[in-house]
Amino acid sequence: MMEWLLIIDGGATKTACALVHAESGEIKYTKSTSGSNYQAIGATSATKILQALLANVQAFLQQQDDSNIAVATFAMAGIDSPKDHEAVSAIIHNAVSAIQLKIETLIIENDAQATLLGVTAGQAGALLIAGTGAIAYAFNGTQIVRSGGWGHRAGDEGSGYWLGQEVIRAIFHMEDGRGESTILKNAVYDYLRIQD
Repeated sequence: MMEWLLIIDGGATKTACALVHAESGEIKYTKSTSGSNYQAIGATSATKILQALLANVQAFLQQQDDSNIAVATFAMAGIDSPKDHEAVSAIIHNAVSAIQLKIETLIIENDAQATLLGVTAGQAGALLIAGTGAIAYAFNGTQIVRSGGWGHRAGDEGSGYWLGQEVIRAIFHMEDGRGESTILKNAVYDYLRIQD
């Protein structure tokens, strides 16, 4: 029997998956689609996105001889608390069962935590991500700690969203006369093709 490892990276911007041949370690299938962070799009939409992605995985596996998913890891954005883990687990289980995908071992964890453990190969280390959002994780070999990643409404300092807000604030402060002049105004106005 041919065994596979399935990796799903479900972020706010996109959701990507890869099927890795368990014996050779070769990536044999990849696919990506829109973001699946349930906090941003809701549980129903997140379920539909994962379902469609997993249907493509199922179609690929059906073309292989006697295939089996030994381990599936869902590294998902939006897992910020035990309640979130429960919500995301329900979304994943619903998507998996809807297309009757058989998985021997299922792992569900925060996407940044999965990245940290993948990058450090389980060794002590730290990871800082500043993309659409911002989050930091560290691992000392026995304990994982986290800072940030609470979403654009509460923080995500250093993220793309936060930087955009800071640029707009600087322009408004300048326009109001309560802030310094900034070259950001012309750059933003040119990019957006606006005059005022």
